Amino acid sequence: TSPVLTKIAGPDIINRATSIALDSNNFPNISYYDESNNDQKFARCTNINCTTSNLTTIEKGVGGGSTQSSSIKLGPDSLPRISYFNSSFGRLKFARCLDVNCTTKNINNVDNMSSYEGIYQSIALGSDGFARISYSLGDYNLKFARCLDVDCVTKNITTVDSIGNVGEYNSLVLGFDGFARISYRDRTNYDLKFARCLDIDCTAKNITTLDSIGNVGEYSSIALGPNGFAGISYYDSTNSALKFVECLNDDCTLKNINTVDSNNSSGKFTSLAIGSDGFAKISYHD
Repeated sequence: TSPVLTKIAGPDIINRATSIALDSNNFPNISYYDESNNDQKFARCTNINCTTSNLTTIEKGVGGGSTQSSSIKLGPDSLPRISYFNSSFGRLKFARCLDVNCTTKNINNVDNMSSYEGIYQSIALGSDGFARISYSLGDYNLKFARCLDVDCVTKNITTVDSIGNVGEYNSLVLGFDGFARISYRDRTNYDLKFARCLDIDCTAKNITTLDSIGNVGEYSSIALGPNGFAGISYYDSTNSALKFVECLNDDCTLKNINTVDSNNSSGKFTSLAIGSDGFAKISYHD
């Protein structure tokens, strides 16, 4: 009810596509896109309210404007791993920071874009410390990359779903078995879908349509409850509402769907966490 708000860098309009991870001190590490300079950037906050921070440019001239997105996780060495798009050259990229401020880093291409529409991605780290990335690169397919080394020089890439125009607004989490769970939007049918991978590379998977009533599935965010079942927050465009799915089994063929907020076109840009009590916590745009 009384948040501490801190401006980290620049005018409000220039910093987009943010993603956050907390270090062992609970200090934020933030990846973001600097639209004024077309740069991918990183901020390491040096206190809990981020009133002081160290800002680093990860890569200059990545381009893309509103099409940019980034996702950050901290590795077992507590150093950031960041996936992001370089739209100027049509690349999904992965950066492994070699120091806490990411002034030195290793950057590698993960995959190439076939077009500049529908670029979405989400990152998680496996028990081996290597990255897993779900993404859609404009080819209207949902894809999954499992990095085979710390810098993602080598990787296995799998097409998870290619039926129609799918993969928008994907969000990734790893299950207790280490296999991926991905929520995403089916743009052809305006549905929210869920994929549970049955192996480490997601070559086998079960796909379930979770909500098909109206135009739904934008801005999905996924998390696992204490029972290992997924919860997903998302935007219902038809009703201008924030909705939440509670999965009651592994493949979410059984579920509860509730409208959380339907006032004033609420529910875009959702981000979900589930507490140890099993209750959802959701931030979103009104």
